Amino acid sequence: MDAALNRGLADLACRIEAARVLREHHLWEAAAALPLTGASGSPGRASSRFAGLMAANALVDSVLLLLDRAEPKRSVRSMRRSGGRWTCVIERAPGNAGDRFTARHADLPAAVLAAFIRSCAPARERSGAVQGRHPTEFSAS
Repeated sequence: MDAALNRGLADLACRIEAARVLREHHLWEAAAALPLTGASGSPGRASSRFAGLMAANALVDSVLLLLDRAEPKRSVRSMRRSGGRWTCVIERAPGNAGDRFTARHADLPAAVLAAFIRSCAPARERSGAVQGRHPTEFSAS
């Protein structure tokens, strides 16, 4: 990933953390930054499916579609609610064992998208505060 894309994802992650709930524009921005290029189906078909899910306000399903299309492959390890906050843990495919990424948020779609974005960040940006930004609740496990 190039530096501008990394900064864009870091900015998006900060805006998601600060938002009370995930908004459609957050997902559209993530979809634009992380193209639907995975192996399951054609990019055009995935884009149409994504647009349909967004039109139906199926935000969690929209995030999961982005996750499904990501390379390297990732999967949701857990989603749980405790103390009024959702915790989502995403891990990379078995070939990248040990790469787990956690995000916490009051809104489930926001927690899932934040963990996914966290999994896309270079290692140097996963260690606490993102360059010049406030610390977030993102962590690599």
